[in-house]
Amino acid sequence: MHMNSFGNWFCGPNGFFSGFHFGGFMPFLFWGIVLFFLYKISQGVVSKNRDNNLNMGRPDSAISVLEKRYASGEIDQDEFLQRKKDLNG
Repeated sequence: MHMNSFGNWFCGPNGFFSGFHFGGFMPFLFWGIVLFFLYKISQGVVSKNRDNNLNMGRPDSAISVLEKRYASGEIDQDEFLQRKKDLNG
């Protein structure tokens, strides 16, 4: 008596991997690869959300923006010192 079980559907004569000659190893490899990619995709989404939440919660201070403008050459030293003095009070 032949029972049509999950194993036969997946690796049986007309199963999903019937054309492969790896036997019972191929389904484990297939699902391992699928689960690995799902894990990597979920990690990417989680880390992107974490980075966005951290950046939104902490805007740059006025002094750090001023320092970045000075470092990039957008303003000169005199203007930097004057604006820093104005910000510090």
